[in-house]
Amino acid sequence: MSSPQPNEIRRLLHALREPVGAFVIRIALLDDEKLSDDAQDHINAMLVSVQKMMRALTEMTARFGLDAGESTPLAILSSDCAAR
Repeated sequence: MSSPQPNEIRRLLHALREPVGAFVIRIALLDDEKLSDDAQDHINAMLVSVQKMMRALTEMTARFGLDAGESTPLAILSSDCAAR
C-alpha cells in the first residue's frame, strides 16, 4: 500500500469536516430554542464532542502540512453557544 497523496488526504479531511459542519449547524439551530436543563446538558455535551473532533481534524491537517483555512464548522456557532 502506498502512502496517501496530499490531495487524497485533503479529500478525506473534507469528508470528515463536512458532516461535523452539518452537525454543528443543527446544534446552532437549537441555540434559540427554549430547552429544559436536561436538554441543554445534552447540547453542551455535544458541543464538547464537536470541539474535540475539530481539534483532532485541525491536528491532522497541521500534521500533514495542509492549509485548513480560517473556516471551521465551529466558526458558525455563536460565541455564547460555543462558550457553554
